[in-house]
Amino acid sequence: MKKTLFLIAFFSVALLIYEFIPFGDKETETVANKKPVSQLAGDQKNLVAKSHNKTKINKSQKFSLKTDLEQIWFENDQSIPVLSYMDELFAEVDNGNPIAKFQLSFIHQICFNAPENEQQLNEKLARIKAENSQQHLVNRYVFCEGYPRDKISMNDIGRLIKEAARAGHPIAKREFIKYAFEGITKENIIENAEMIVDLKRESFQHLIDARNMGDEGSLLSLGMAYEDGQVIEQDYVEAYVHYHAFNILNPGSSDALLSMLEENLTQEEIDYAIERGEQYAQCCN
Repeated sequence: MKKTLFLIAFFSVALLIYEFIPFGDKETETVANKKPVSQLAGDQKNLVAKSHNKTKINKSQKFSLKTDLEQIWFENDQSIPVLSYMDELFAEVDNGNPIAKFQLSFIHQICFNAPENEQQLNEKLARIKAENSQQHLVNRYVFCEGYPRDKISMNDIGRLIKEAARAGHPIAKREFIKYAFEGITKENIIENAEMIVDLKRESFQHLIDARNMGDEGSLLSLGMAYEDGQVIEQDYVEAYVHYHAFNILNPGSSDALLSMLEENLTQEEIDYAIERGEQYAQCCN
């Protein structure tokens, strides 16, 4: 159980990083090769200013399922500073737009601990050796500059994601399980037993929905759910099916998980799971 819980926590964080945070060369740079902090910030602001001048926001597509924000951040192109559309985003959240709710929760997780001013930026940059990591921090600072932290807290994230999931957002559906049991403690678990059963059922259904909507990450989450047996009856064959499907789309990513499951399966079960996994992988190509 401890191993499974660790894997769930590890891969939950890994998925978030994989989807939303750009990676690059992490090799440590020598001091002589590092740009001055002021130059880094200046270079990034010039880049953002130039990008913003040539970017045309198509408002009719702003809240598409692949949001502009996710695309911009994933491609490491902070061409639309967050402050430029926060008022519209909050208005969409108030109107119940599920994609806006998920987008706001995503922005907050990126921006809530980003440097708020140049002094904080300089202090953090001084502690970072790798130029690539420095640039990433500057990206976040410029992207999040002016973000209204007082309008939302981390306590709101779970609520927003659950509301977005229930309204049909595929990634929020995958993330629902992480926030479904907020407020449940060992002191009140007995009195909330019926609600917990309902939340388990709902969490599993959201994962199925996300998979059927083409969300790749839900394949991994479903594999974990079937292996762990906490929200659905434990089924190693179904766990293998979903891990294998995810592994097809991300070669090598689930090799260790598959190897551990193989110890509990017959060759016939493995062959069956591989065939099913290949079918599920087609959902997300």
